[in-house]
Amino acid sequence: MNNLKKSLSLAIFLLVLGLSAYAQEGSRLKFNPDHLVAGQNVELLYTPLSSMTGYSQIPGIVYSYENFRWIAHDIMMQTDGKVWKATYKIPEGAGFLAFKFKVGEIVDHGTSLNYPFVAFVADNTGRYKQGAYAGWGFLRSEKYNRSIPDYMDFSKGEVSDTIVYHWLDQEVRNCRASNVPMASLYIEAMRSANIDNVENEAKRVVKYLLNEGSEDALLGAMRITQMSNSQQSDSISKAILAKYPKGKWALKCQYDLVIKVKDDNQKKGAFLQLLNDFPRNDEFDSMLDAYGHTYDGIYQTIIYIDYINNQNDSMLSYVHKMSFGGVLNVFYRLVDIPHKRKDITDKELYPLAKNIVDYLDVIRKTKPYRYAYLTDSEWENKVERMIGNVVYLPYAEILNSIGETEKSLEYARRAQNLSNYQSSPLNELMAYLFKKTGDDKELQNVLEKSVFANQVSEYQMAMLKELYIKNNKSDKGYEAYVAGLKNPSEKSAIKKVVANYKKTGVMPAWRLVDSNGKTVSSEQLKGKVYVLDFWSTWCVPCKASLPGMKLAVEHYKNDKGVAFYFIDTQEFAPDFKVNSAKYLKENGFDFNLLYDGKMPNKKINEVLCNQVMKKYTISGIPMKVVVDKKGNVRFLAIGYKGSPSELKDEMVEMIEQAKLY
Repeated sequence: MNNLKKSLSLAIFLLVLGLSAYAQEGSRLKFNPDHLVAGQNVELLYTPLSSMTGYSQIPGIVYSYENFRWIAHDIMMQTDGKVWKATYKIPEGAGFLAFKFKVGEIVDHGTSLNYPFVAFVADNTGRYKQGAYAGWGFLRSEKYNRSIPDYMDFSKGEVSDTIVYHWLDQEVRNCRASNVPMASLYIEAMRSANIDNVENEAKRVVKYLLNEGSEDALLGAMRITQMSNSQQSDSISKAILAKYPKGKWALKCQYDLVIKVKDDNQKKGAFLQLLNDFPRNDEFDSMLDAYGHTYDGIYQTIIYIDYINNQNDSMLSYVHKMSFGGVLNVFYRLVDIPHKRKDITDKELYPLAKNIVDYLDVIRKTKPYRYAYLTDSEWENKVERMIGNVVYLPYAEILNSIGETEKSLEYARRAQNLSNYQSSPLNELMAYLFKKTGDDKELQNVLEKSVFANQVSEYQMAMLKELYIKNNKSDKGYEAYVAGLKNPSEKSAIKKVVANYKKTGVMPAWRLVDSNGKTVSSEQLKGKVYVLDFWSTWCVPCKASLPGMKLAVEHYKNDKGVAFYFIDTQEFAPDFKVNSAKYLKENGFDFNLLYDGKMPNKKINEVLCNQVMKKYTISGIPMKVVVDKKGNVRFLAIGYKGSPSELKDEMVEMIEQAKLY
């Protein structure tokens, strides 16, 4: 072990000597001056990858390791025709820098796990700054959750615990200011690397931390002893609470008590007291985050309790204290879900929706603490994607519902910029809006692109045919026109998707009653290919998939060898039979409706559904089962991806393959 330590120490010493100047020898990234000093400007000289030719600019990112976290900065490389250059001012707090360059899908951060584009940073005396050694160790290890997300490709491996330990050893030996913040990680790496006398070293470090006495030091001592001496760890925990009753550990302990409170009103009161005792700041945020909790979660709990109690007046005051991700979550739960389920009208939803959307625009440029590793431009792109995934479409639908056509179109366009016609509900909304405004050119464009993407509904196809007849004075050639719009590769893509749904085994025998009181059995269907669609009136994706299933039913309306049955299952309401039949009738679904069976003393009907799920060890609805003529299951698909036309094509492919058995 001593020889290993000597060899590693020598390698580390040599590497430390060379890393500042590493970019000068054989690297495509060089620095001028080659020894980097915090607070000073450095000129970056970059030789791009050969695949990067043809670009007038090359965006880059500098990751600065400051206060033991990665902070990202945008840079832009310019060329005079010979050399690519940029000037970067090194932050005063930086101890270590890592670099990445990206154009399109081409990413360049160096050569390998051990030689990416990196540099140590010194102070004016020539000593490396706090975090220099730790940054180099953490950068190449995913285990300690201190690397840069999406920087290294850890699928190809990471450095060993021994390497991380030795770099942390250098950190605490060479920078006294790192002793407290790095102590518990230093011992963790030492233990993971099985270094000799680790527990003696752990005791020495704990003694040092207890003598130092700050809350961070005591927290480090507590974490170290948790793995080796739970009694001492508990004792330290009590000491922290006594010495720092308004500190980070007190916050975490008080949070743990509050979440155990069962009464909603008492929980709300306890959380309000917590917020008063521990006003939000970066340190408190970081403490809760380390244990999987957030201040946003506290505000959300209070908001949902107020929502349940119809105390909506105070809700928005809490929303306006939340970070970006928390506000998005509130929109999803209190606007998007009720909108989809039609729990309340869009007119009633609009004031809350507008307030949240307006507030999102206010805070979208405020990057949360946990996203410091993203540059400003990366954060803006992430923000737009996050809003696009959650907000734009439902908000556009709500605006359309209340007659705000132009505003609805504005948000639909924003959503489409991200979707690129891959969302059937969005495509349908845009088609409706263009038809409503009389813009035939845009209407045709969205319909044709929807067909190409196979994200089209029955309603859109009706509009497309109507527009074709309007332009051509007849429907002659319409089928060929539609066929020409389709993506030639779509058929093979559908086959690949369907291959994932293949199953084998005999379908459990069943007898169920339909909406007319007649009994239908699996025995009666021998000799036919049949489809069972398990759905429920409370299931949003189940109901969303019905238009696509309608297209499939229509496709086989003249084929006597194919049958479809829609099994209402997992219902809670006592009058579910009336509700499901009413829903299908009101929405124009002329389907064969069956009701799943109910076991004695059970509240919900799920007999056949459970049999199928247990047989194939799966769960979830909507669930579509395709059974061949001999009564064998051939395909089973769960969920709904959102496109009626795509679902119809998948069903057709499964049914046609099932016919071959």
